[in-house]
Amino acid sequence: MSINFEEIYNAMFNYFHANIYITIALAVVLLYLLFRKPKLFLSLLLIASVLTAVLYVISHISSASMESKDDMIKVKRISTLK
Repeated sequence: MSINFEEIYNAMFNYFHANIYITIALAVVLLYLLFRKPKLFLSLLLIASVLTAVLYVISHISSASMESKDDMIKVKRISTLK
């Protein structure tokens, strides 16, 4: 089961579009952190980026293994039919 980042992005976009007050509050908090505590902001940004990269790699590896599993199942079915 691979992670579809486009679906996650669309869900986040729809949520923030529907809840404008939460979006504004989040933007204010992020701007506050950026200007008042840039070290904390950059640390959080780095952690979020690393976690996103790790999830992407896990998703890519699992989707590749699922494809090879499907190929092995097809080969086995063909060989049992003969």
